[in-house]
Amino acid sequence: MNFAFKMLPNHVALDPYVPTPSDRFLGVDLTLGSLQYVLLPEASNFRAGTGVIVKDTRGLAAPGGTSAIVILGSSNIDAEAHLLIDTAYASVNLISNGVDKWHVY
Repeated sequence: MNFAFKMLPNHVALDPYVPTPSDRFLGVDLTLGSLQYVLLPEASNFRAGTGVIVKDTRGLAAPGGTSAIVILGSSNIDAEAHLLIDTAYASVNLISNGVDKWHVY
């Protein structure tokens, strides 16, 4: 099995990163005072039980939302429309149900 690790440069709100089914680990390279957007595709694009880990690799995410990773879903993420990583070096493991939902694991 081939697992992909990608380092994401800082993106702007109008240019979110969309993970592909081959992405497994996304290292987000935040800059101070910026937001990085990750747009999850439909959960049906991933096999049930597979997913992606998103991590703040520089440790710049902070409460208050001025430096954070915003994960948006076209399918719900544990019944929510988005997820915010606002803690330094935090990560989240997102698992698809293969149909219509993403779950935080």
